[in-house]
Amino acid sequence: MAFNIRPFEAKFKILEELLGFFQPGFTGLGRDEGVMLFIQQGAVFMTAGTWDQGGIRDQAKGIFELGLINFPFPTKDDPDYGDVVEGPVYESSWNGFPFGLVRTSKHPDVAIDFMQYLSSRDINERLNIKIGWIPVIQDTRVSDDVKAFQPNMKGTRGGPPFTIGGDTMTKWEQLYSLFKVQKISIWEMLEEYAEYYKQKGPDEYQEMVRNERRGTPGDERMVAMLRAQMVNAQQSGYAPDRVALEEAKYRRVMQWLTHKGFMNGLLMRIQEGNSPFEGDAYGMSTVAKEAVRARIKAELEREGK
Repeated sequence: MAFNIRPFEAKFKILEELLGFFQPGFTGLGRDEGVMLFIQQGAVFMTAGTWDQGGIRDQAKGIFELGLINFPFPTKDDPDYGDVVEGPVYESSWNGFPFGLVRTSKHPDVAIDFMQYLSSRDINERLNIKIGWIPVIQDTRVSDDVKAFQPNMKGTRGGPPFTIGGDTMTKWEQLYSLFKVQKISIWEMLEEYAEYYKQKGPDEYQEMVRNERRGTPGDERMVAMLRAQMVNAQQSGYAPDRVALEEAKYRRVMQWLTHKGFMNGLLMRIQEGNSPFEGDAYGMSTVAKEAVRARIKAELEREGK
């Protein structure tokens, strides 16, 4: 098992270049200190999401002009990092504050009506414009302040995980912190972590598998329920929007379960010594590349491009 591969080297080389611009002791600072430094013009930029933008705009008003950009990202013609750039990163979207109904609810019908009211297109649009978030419902308007925060739904996914459970996560955070304060080099960090990973990884992987199996009955019940709702909507002559919604819910859950199984299989290969990290960690087979190209071509043809 080895983590000393080109994509990881490029990732940490970029970080190493940035570290020289950070103030001493930055690793001990939190989110609130970052906002304070930025508002006091002690920082050039800060990372933020829709949940932060309203407050930051209010605090910056009358002090300095506020701008918004995406994260700087190397292009394929970059002389130092272009060889590992696959393209824009896919940004998975998710709902921010889900609602639910407990079994002991005294008025379940009223609660369900209220949730349906909040999740209707017009009301969900109004709610999110008011709080400065992006609506969870498709084809809804967003406020001008958050338009630039809309996720990029076309691109490549991130790489495989470094950690499995508590011990490997703690070890990685310790080594990563030492690297950020320039106490150890990139290769020292990756080599030491690889040795620890080989020792602790198998036990943590087995515990992760046991936890996954405990939740399997619940996953199966959820999939069966969503599939039944989808089939019922298709066969009962419901409105197209309702049918599309039930199909989307079923596909979303199946995508999540499939991705979870894929990541488990990837970790199993690592523990068995057949590590995908040894070589091109982000590479795809010829068959997979051809399938992706075919899907892109078909989509462009549908859009008339």
